[in-house]
Amino acid sequence: MVFNSYIFVLGFLPIVVLIYNLLIRKCSASIKKWFLILMSLLFICYAELRTLPFFVLSICINYLCASFISKKKFSTKVALGLGIAFNILSLGIIKYSTLFLSAFNLSAEESSFFISKILVPIGVSFFTFQQIAYLVDIYKQNLSTNISFTNYLFFTTFFPKFVQGPLCDYEDLINQIETNKDNSSSIHYGLWLFIKGLAMKVLIADILAKPVNFGWENIDSLSSLELLIISLCFTLQIYFDFSGYSNMALGVSRMLGIKLIDNFDSPYQALSLTDFWKRWHISLTNFLRRYLYFPLGGNRKGTLRTLINLLIVFLISGLWHGSNWTFVLWGLIHGIGMIICKYLDKPTKRFGAPIRWFITFSFINLTWIFFRAPSIDQAFSVIGRIFSMNTIDCSETFLNCFSLPEVVFLFNKFPSLSVFIPNQNSFTMAILILLSFILSLVIKDRTADDEFRPSISKAFFSILILSWSIVSLSGVVEFIYAGF
Repeated sequence: MVFNSYIFVLGFLPIVVLIYNLLIRKCSASIKKWFLILMSLLFICYAELRTLPFFVLSICINYLCASFISKKKFSTKVALGLGIAFNILSLGIIKYSTLFLSAFNLSAEESSFFISKILVPIGVSFFTFQQIAYLVDIYKQNLSTNISFTNYLFFTTFFPKFVQGPLCDYEDLINQIETNKDNSSSIHYGLWLFIKGLAMKVLIADILAKPVNFGWENIDSLSSLELLIISLCFTLQIYFDFSGYSNMALGVSRMLGIKLIDNFDSPYQALSLTDFWKRWHISLTNFLRRYLYFPLGGNRKGTLRTLINLLIVFLISGLWHGSNWTFVLWGLIHGIGMIICKYLDKPTKRFGAPIRWFITFSFINLTWIFFRAPSIDQAFSVIGRIFSMNTIDCSETFLNCFSLPEVVFLFNKFPSLSVFIPNQNSFTMAILILLSFILSLVIKDRTADDEFRPSISKAFFSILILSWSIVSLSGVVEFIYAGF
């Protein structure tokens, strides 16, 4: 089951929210937890029943290690080491399955099918990182909340954050569900967040996905201008896709009386790469800083060690995203970029905000090419062809990817528009990219509770956007980060 599906939007979500909010005032915290645990397991099983044994095994092994650590019945360091080793090993085997499958001489198509249909559980990377964080926090005695199996099961399976995060704090999550007795004030805010995220995914990201997918499937035949367009489209797509999911996850959680960490803060407004990583995928950045960068020594052990630590963090981030060398190089480039920013931050401030923004956005846009490309050679080839600008035409086949039924209907309803706009798809492409670009800069990802004020106009607009999004759910398009 996924957030952008009819069964979730029209069935699962309203039923769960209704029943939970009936339980919240009259039932104990234990009943509320088990209700959400059962609903979360249903959510997981509906998506991929075949992977449930893996999650059950992982949960049992990690809880056993956590029990040994908390009760000190065994060497705590050994228990922690075994738990972390199990998590890293299982994640490595799953994420790097292609290396293991190559020994069986399977074709690329057979390997891809085997990996996608049999080996890779949904949300395995996020799930694994949460497990590691839990073990480390118990070892460091950072948790004062009751460490029970019910709490642990609720923490690991809570469905709004299960597939793509955000990565959250165990103690914060448990405290919220145990103390929350009245959720009526946050339901409308949660619903607004969910509608906002659904619109970002369905009405923007999924539309941008069409030219992006077409472009990368026919990459050798594209002109320099078309390559530049699909690179910009992917930059916008990945933001609206992932931020859209995060808003939906936060919205669902708020409707259940639980506040998760904001995962985005208008990242494309960033004036430096350092600023970007404070705004993009905030929960992952916090996790890597807390559980990797600081334990490595952070910036406390000299300049050279600080630089090495930064590179390690971003290389791990690249490896976390996938087994392709493109992800490793993407992480390495961002690590080097962070080092440069660290020592050139003050001099570059003299350039002024517009120039700093342009440099930062251009860097991010180009590096997303490595993130999307199937190989390093192809990524460099695309970048080289973009900068050469030796062909600046757009084929009709490429422009057809931007055809929208709403625009077609408008032109059919008012034929006179064709006099002023002879090429309908070119017009649609320009408007779509321009509006998406502007929205990526002006949308406010983080909104404080006291800043949200329900109103008639906001309710009308929300109903309109929700209806439009539901009508547009003709097919389920997977979230980009669901593959990680």
